Amino acid sequence: YPPHHFLNFIHIVIFIFFFGFILFFLNKMPDSSIFYSKKCLEVNQKVGKSFSLINVNKGNVYQNIFESYLLTHQKDSAEKYSVISLEQKDSINKVRIKTLIAFQQTLCENQLRLQKLEKDKIVSENRNKTNLFIAGIVLVAAITLLLYRNNRIKARDNAVLQKTLTELKSTQAQLVQSEKMASL
Repeated sequence: YPPHHFLNFIHIVIFIFFFGFILFFLNKMPDSSIFYSKKCLEVNQKVGKSFSLINVNKGNVYQNIFESYLLTHQKDSAEKYSVISLEQKDSINKVRIKTLIAFQQTLCENQLRLQKLEKDKIVSENRNKTNLFIAGIVLVAAITLLLYRNNRIKARDNAVLQKTLTELKSTQAQLVQSEKMASL
């Protein structure tokens, strides 16, 4: 079987043994409840640590054995399994806490990375806006400079044309005067 099918099968077997424990425990049959609890523990241990989801149940399995021994009034065995149950649950909780801390650290790192990306994006957008603004100012200055230069050239050309026009009018007046004198 592929691992996920095997894992499902193991969960079913453990559930059957757990159900047997519950059935006999509730009916105050401690020997049978101990048997099914130990069978549940045996399957759990045979699977090993490769299936971490199964190992989570170990603390509860030891708890079941502890409660079954309490029914038989075997306090030494009950105390032994109580201690083991607490150790297993503590171990499981430590693993869960480590996993949660690692997850939170990863989440925090991702959040910081996203914040940095967002900040970089804003800086880039601001830089682009500044560059566009500067380019706009340079363009307006260039257009203004061109218009000013063209205006100066036109003014100079107009002055030259005005001077030429004045000279032409003066020359024309002299010619008209010369012709009048010549005709007399």
